[in-house]
Amino acid sequence: MSATTFKKLNTVDEVIASMPERFNPQNCQDLQAVYQWQLSEPDRFFHVIIDNGTFEIIEGKHEKPNVTVICSTDTYLKLVNKELKDIIAILTKKLMVKGSMSLGQKLSKIFI
Repeated sequence: MSATTFKKLNTVDEVIASMPERFNPQNCQDLQAVYQWQLSEPDRFFHVIIDNGTFEIIEGKHEKPNVTVICSTDTYLKLVNKELKDIIAILTKKLMVKGSMSLGQKLSKIFI
C-alpha cells in the first residue's frame, strides 16, 4: 500500500491483515520490543513482536509487553483510519498507553 493509497479498515481482523503491507522495517532496524493492544467491545488482545526490522503478529495476551495500547475497538479503528489523532484520544481518555512512552511514540513510524 503506497502512502497515497489508503483503504479504510473496518474491523480489527482487517487491520491485522494489513499490517504486513503497512510495516516499515527501516524505522525499526535496531528495535526489539513487544507492542500489545488491549481492545474492548468485544474484549480482544493481540501483540506484535518487533525484532530488528522484522515482526510477528500473535493473537492473545503477552506476559511482559514493552507497550500496551488500551482503548475500545471503535477508537482503535478511528486511530488506524486517521479519523482520530492519538493525542486527542489520549487527552479525552479514549486511549491509554502503558509501558515505555519512548517506544510507544515509535509505533506510528513502524506501521504507517
